Amino acid sequence: MTNYPLDFCKFVIWPMLYWLFYLVSYRVCMRKLSIYTLASCLFICFSPPVHSENIGNGTLAKVLDSLLMKKNVVEIGPMYYELPPEKTAEQLLEEKYDEKHAGAKVLEQLFKRRQLITALQQTGQALPLPSHAVNAQFTFSDLENAFQRSLQAYLQLGNMEMVSNLQNRIGILHVENEAYDKALNSFQQALTNKEILKNIQGELAVCSNIASLYSFTGNPHEASVYFDRVRKLSKKTGNKASEVSALEQLALLKAEKGQYQDAEQDMIKDVIPTYKRLRNLKGRINAYNNLASMYLAEEKYTESRWFHLQAIKLAMLNNHLGDDLSYSLYQLGKIKKIQKEYDLAIVDYQAAASHAERSGDEWLRMRIYDDLGDIYLQTKDYANASTYLEAYEDLKEKLMRTYTKEENLQAHKTDPKLLVLM
Repeated sequence: MTNYPLDFCKFVIWPMLYWLFYLVSYRVCMRKLSIYTLASCLFICFSPPVHSENIGNGTLAKVLDSLLMKKNVVEIGPMYYELPPEKTAEQLLEEKYDEKHAGAKVLEQLFKRRQLITALQQTGQALPLPSHAVNAQFTFSDLENAFQRSLQAYLQLGNMEMVSNLQNRIGILHVENEAYDKALNSFQQALTNKEILKNIQGELAVCSNIASLYSFTGNPHEASVYFDRVRKLSKKTGNKASEVSALEQLALLKAEKGQYQDAEQDMIKDVIPTYKRLRNLKGRINAYNNLASMYLAEEKYTESRWFHLQAIKLAMLNNHLGDDLSYSLYQLGKIKKIQKEYDLAIVDYQAAASHAERSGDEWLRMRIYDDLGDIYLQTKDYANASTYLEAYEDLKEKLMRTYTKEENLQAHKTDPKLLVLM
């Protein structure tokens, strides 16, 4: 086996050293170079040999690879980015639905707030605005100041009836401005004055406002206290319609607290029979739907569907083809959607949308389009899913414009029956 380093030393290094030292003796200036050359030669001589079998085994390749791995390579030009594949139309549509679902809570809260404002009751007679003020540009602050000036004027006159009416009206104004603590304070002041005046009808209306506000803000215990006061006051005055409405609200609050059996028994034994005796068809249809919603919360789908069907049957037999029928069909479709009976749900939703359009209920129609779009997306019918998403977005944009604070202000600006003395 050939020893390459030794041969190299014998025939190359030693002759080189001979001549090197010869040059050094005459050329002192080459001294440093000679030392470096000598050191290099000695390093080569005493280095371990690299055998041929190691080269065959890949030792040299491994050494070279390790050196290359440690080498810092400086690249010229912009960095290279690997872009993700372009999204399909279906993926983009699914992302739009994700965005829609993310904003659903805001819309639901807006819908509940609209229901609250609708439920609030004024007391006393509405006074027309003076002719110079009908087209005035008001803000909430302007309106509150105007009400407060009127309140102070009536307070100086000792007219506590008008004072309490204005306190109640200021409470409603604060609800419209989403200042719920201020609204509650105004309602409580109005209630105190109504009690002093022994104005039971006024007391009943203000108690109802307080109960509705507590229910909206998520305080079912206080809401129950005030709805029970409404029930007692209604019974005292012989107002059966108000009494049964309060009973229904109390049952709904029981269901909200998880007391489903008590709530359902109240609806079946008291609320629905009372509406029937009063021949209050709308109240009866609404009670059937509310009872169905209680069973739905318990996931008792058979019972829930049955009571929604009773509401639909009652509405159709009495030609109530507007919001009563549309809402009942919508709720029935929702149960079928939950149970993944999509074809049947679509039929109910489309019928509900048709009746809602005829009755002008755009909030309900928006909710129907919302659910229909979800069904079509779930069943991979992307064409219909896109169509209903577009219809939903159009209605949502319209309704958001209508029920924002600015639009509520506009209603105040043009309403000639505001309770205010200018």
